Amino acid sequence: MVAMISLFLLYIQQVNSAKIKQTERVKLRANAEAALQSAKAEVEFQLLTNSKELVDAHNNFDQEDNRRNWNLHGKKFPLEGNVYASIQDHAGLISIHHYSSLRMTRALKALGMNETQALKLISALRDWQDEDSSTADVGIDGVVDYKIRNGLVSQISELSWFSSLDEKMLKQVTSLFTTHFNGEFNPLTAPDNLLRAEVGEDYGDNIVALRDNGQLTVNQFQNLTGVVRGDGIRFSPSNWFSVLLEYSEQDITIRRKYVLNVSPYSKSKKPVVLLEESSIR
Repeated sequence: MVAMISLFLLYIQQVNSAKIKQTERVKLRANAEAALQSAKAEVEFQLLTNSKELVDAHNNFDQEDNRRNWNLHGKKFPLEGNVYASIQDHAGLISIHHYSSLRMTRALKALGMNETQALKLISALRDWQDEDSSTADVGIDGVVDYKIRNGLVSQISELSWFSSLDEKMLKQVTSLFTTHFNGEFNPLTAPDNLLRAEVGEDYGDNIVALRDNGQLTVNQFQNLTGVVRGDGIRFSPSNWFSVLLEYSEQDITIRRKYVLNVSPYSKSKKPVVLLEESSIR
């Protein structure tokens, strides 16, 4: 009888312990969601109120607290508490609709593709988006057994329909493209791998290091690389940004990605328009 009571008490203790853990987990998740919403509001406020005309957020965001670590080229930095963020200016990415074949080839080769693989993907992308069904070099029109879009790519994930890239390479490639911005390319807010590809091996590491330290200026960049404003190049960010927020505490990790169109002086629409929102595993 005593043994049965002991077992029953042990069972009750285990049930209560499980309930306590479940309650704590619910609280942690609620805290995470609240922290992510607060972080999103903070990022939106900073993008709306701070000048973004200079090379890097080191130079133009408020220097108080951890805001000195903010940047617009997709490098992770800490926010308040357990939240980290990365912000990618879409002018620093390659427009999937209007791109330079040379720039894209260099970028794809920097990811590990050879010349043939890079040209094959570029031709396939051209075939996917053009208005005819004639094969362009090593493209795909009239070759595959499903309907070719023959229209602009609407989602980056469409790359999986006409490329033979493995999952790892597909993820790397899609991180270089944007469907939202079709203007001039800004090398100063490009991700590290795309910036290195743009300026070449001789200058890549030096320029990335200068930018990481908040020491890179437009004049320095132009003097080192010979790349100047004009002919498809700009040195100011766009109004389109990808924002990745991550909350991590104990065994809870939540990642959210937002694509924002930020127009602080617009009179015809909201100052911040949410274009995409997704949870990232």
